[in-house]
Amino acid sequence: MIGNRNIGIVSTSAAGGLIIRNLNSRLKVILFILILAAGGTFRSFGQSICPAVPLGYQYQKTFEINGSKVGGVLVNFPVLVNITNPQSNDLRNIVSGGHVCDINGDDIIFTDANYNKLEHQIEYYNNSNGRLVAWVRFPLLSNSGNTTFRILYGNCQITTSQASESVWSPDYRGVWHMNDSNYEDATVTDNDGTANNVTSVTGKIVGGARFRPSNHSYVSIPSPDGVVASNQPHTISIWAKINSFTALSQNFIAFQNSGASSAVQVGLKVDKPAAWRWLGTTLAASPSKPNSDWHYYVYTFDGIQHRLYVDGIYYTGNTTPQSGVPNEANLGRYNDDLGGAEFFNGDLDEARYSVTARSAEWITTEF
Repeated sequence: MIGNRNIGIVSTSAAGGLIIRNLNSRLKVILFILILAAGGTFRSFGQSICPAVPLGYQYQKTFEINGSKVGGVLVNFPVLVNITNPQSNDLRNIVSGGHVCDINGDDIIFTDANYNKLEHQIEYYNNSNGRLVAWVRFPLLSNSGNTTFRILYGNCQITTSQASESVWSPDYRGVWHMNDSNYEDATVTDNDGTANNVTSVTGKIVGGARFRPSNHSYVSIPSPDGVVASNQPHTISIWAKINSFTALSQNFIAFQNSGASSAVQVGLKVDKPAAWRWLGTTLAASPSKPNSDWHYYVYTFDGIQHRLYVDGIYYTGNTTPQSGVPNEANLGRYNDDLGGAEFFNGDLDEARYSVTARSAEWITTEF
C-alpha cells in the first residue's frame, strides 16, 4: 500500500496468475497481481525459496511498484505495505501453518531487488493469519520505472526486532500511528503523546483514535523536540474522519506556543477544512465541505506560501505566519490553558510533522 492505495490480492486464477508445476514444493512459484485500491497496479511474484542464503532467510516474496503511480522522483519515501488474506497465509507463524518463526514477526525483513536491506517498521502483525502492515523506506522511488523489492522471512535464528525508527528520515520529527492506543512517536525524536479520554477504533491504516468534545478528548505532546518556528518550512499531515460539524472550529492537530501568541492549527473552521494561525486568521482553506469518509489533510509552508491539501488537491494562501517555536502539540484540541478548546468530533489516524515543505509529488503519492 502506498498511502491510500491498498495492496490486496484480487485473483490467483489463470486470469490473474500462473502456477509453474512439476517443481519441488519449496521451489513452486505463484505469480499473482495485487491491485491498489486507488487504481494502480502492484505486482507480486509470490513465495519462493530464498536464494539469499547469507541473510539466513528461507523464503521470499517479490513485489514490483508501478512507477506510473508515483508522483515523481522521491528520495527516502516511506511506503506502506499491507499484506492481507489469502496471500498473508505464508506470513503466518510456523505454529499456525506459515513460515515466520518469530511470533512478533521479527524475522520479517525487506530488501531491494539486489537483497540490500531496506529499513522498515511493523505497525501491525497478526501471527495467526499473517496480516502484515509495515512501513518501508525506499532510498529512491521514480515515476520513470518500476521498483522491485522483496519480503524475506523464515529465519529462526532471529530473536530480536529487525525494525528501525530510521525508516523515517531525519526531517520527520513526529509520526504517530495511533494504532491500538499507542500514541508514541515512531521516529527517533521520541515526541510521545499522552491520551485523555481517547477511544481506540478502526482507523484508516489499522487502528485509529476517536475524539469526542463531550469527553474533552485529546492527545497531548508536551515540549516537542526538533520542531521549528511557524514561519519556517514544515509539513503537518493527518487522516481524519468527521463525525459532526459545529458552529465553532475543530482541531485535528495543533502546534502552538501560547506565550509567543503563535500557532499552526489544522482542522475545520465551521464546516470547511483549513489551516489557521493563533487567534484564527486563515493560512489556507478548502472551499468544500467534506463528507464523513476518511480524508487526508496536509498543511505545508515553504517559507513563502501556505498550502492545504485535501486528498491530494491543494489550496493556497499568503498570510504572514507567526514566528513562535511550538512548545506543545495536541491532537483533537487547541490548548487554551483552561482545559482545552475547539475539540474535534471524529476519528484521527497517522499524524506526522516534518521540518521540510513536502512537494505535491510527495503528497499525492502518499494519498
